[in-house]
Amino acid sequence: MEIQEEAVEICKLHPDVIEWCPCNGLEDWLAWGTYQHDEETNVRHGALVLARLESDSGTPILQVEANIESSGVYDIAWSSSPLVACACADGTVYLYHAGAAAEEVTEVTEVAKEQLSDCILTHVCWGAGEANGIVVTGQDGLVHHLKAGATGIQQIQSRKQHELETWCVEVSRMNSNLVLSGADDSLLRGWDLRTPNASPAFSNRSHEAGVISLACNPNKDVQLLTGSYDEHVRLFDLRHMKAPLLRSNRLGDGAYQLSWHSQKRGLFAVAAMRCGFPIFELKDGDEGDEGEAAAFNALGGYCEAAKEGSHGSLGYGISWQIGNSCRAASASFYDNSIHIWKVAQAQRFNAQEAAEWISNRYQAVMEEYEKQKQTGKKDIQNFTDMNSDRPAWGGGAKPVLPGKEDFLQQLQTALLHFQRARQMAEEGKGN
Repeated sequence: MEIQEEAVEICKLHPDVIEWCPCNGLEDWLAWGTYQHDEETNVRHGALVLARLESDSGTPILQVEANIESSGVYDIAWSSSPLVACACADGTVYLYHAGAAAEEVTEVTEVAKEQLSDCILTHVCWGAGEANGIVVTGQDGLVHHLKAGATGIQQIQSRKQHELETWCVEVSRMNSNLVLSGADDSLLRGWDLRTPNASPAFSNRSHEAGVISLACNPNKDVQLLTGSYDEHVRLFDLRHMKAPLLRSNRLGDGAYQLSWHSQKRGLFAVAAMRCGFPIFELKDGDEGDEGEAAAFNALGGYCEAAKEGSHGSLGYGISWQIGNSCRAASASFYDNSIHIWKVAQAQRFNAQEAAEWISNRYQAVMEEYEKQKQTGKKDIQNFTDMNSDRPAWGGGAKPVLPGKEDFLQQLQTALLHFQRARQMAEEGKGN
C-alpha cells in the first residue's frame, strides 16, 4: 500500500481531534480542535479551527479560515446543516454555524452554548433520536441528551451511565434511540432514550481496559467498532451484544479514535496514539448475514513507526474525507501537527500486459543467450545473471503482481500464450 503525504499544518496548540465536513459541496472543508493544559496555573485553553484543502494549483494546501478560541476542545462533530458541535474542557457544549455559499464557508458564528457540567466534556455526537438530537458525555460519567433548536440548546435528559470517566458516545445507525457509551470502567453500555429510568439496554464486559472510541459502520448499520486502552479494536453486532464478532491483534497502544470510510466498504483507520495511524479492511463473512465478518486485514498505515516528537508519535485524531477518494486527515498531539495524506489506488493486475512483458523478456533473453554462445562461453547457468549491466528481468519495469488469492489463476492466464506455442511446436515436430 502506497501512502502519499499531501499537506501539513503546524498548530499553535496540541490538536486532539479532526473531522472532515460531510455536507455536499463542502467536502474539502475540515475542522479540528486543540487543547492545552497549563499545569502551573491549571488553566485549559484551545480552539476550534476550520480549514479548506485547496488544490487548484496542483499541490494541496491547507488554508485556515477560522480559529475560535475556547477553554480547550476535546471533541467535535459536524451535522448536515452545517453545524459544528464542540465538547469543551469547561463543561460547555458549543454550536457553531459555518455559513456557506457557492461551496465556500463565508463565516463561522456561534449560535448556541450550554453549560452541562463542571467537568471536562469528552465526546459529542449528532442524531440522537432525531437529526438535530445531540448526546454529550464527560469525565463525570453522565450522558446528556440535548436538542438543537432555533432558540438554542434544549436539555432533554441526563443519565449516569458509568462510575468512571466516560470517553466516548455514539448513536446507533440501526436505531437512533440507542445511545452507546464507553468508559474507564471497561464497560460498553447502551441506553434507550425512550426509557430514561430503565436499566442499561446492555452492558458488555469484553474489554480489558477503558473503552475510548466507538464508530458505527456507515455501510452496515448493525456493525460497531470499539477501541480500547487494551490496544485492541473489536467488532460487534448490535443485535447480539454478549461478545464481539472479531478482535484485532494488539496495535501497540490504545485505539483512541476510529474512522470508517464512507464509501469504501469495510475500510477503516485508527488513531493508535504512539503507534501512528494503522489502516484495516474488514473482510465480509457470510453474505447472508449483514452482521457477519471474517477478519480484520491489516493494510499498513501512516507514521506507524514515528520517532518521539514527530507526527504520529501521539496520534489522537483521524478522519477519512467524505466521498470516493482515499484521502485522510490525522492529528498528532505533541508535535502540534495536522497531516493530509492519501492512499494511492492499487494498480490492478493485467494478464495481457503480463503475457506481453514475459514474451518480450523471453525473446530478449534468448537473443542474449545466442550471442553468448557464439562467443564460446559455455558456463551460463542462470539467464537472469548473464549480463550484470542488463539483467534478463529488465531495469525494474515489471508488471503489477496480483494478490495471493488469485495469483495462480492469473499466472496461468498469462502463460497460456506459451503453453499454446509449445503445443503447436510439438505438433509440428510430429508431422
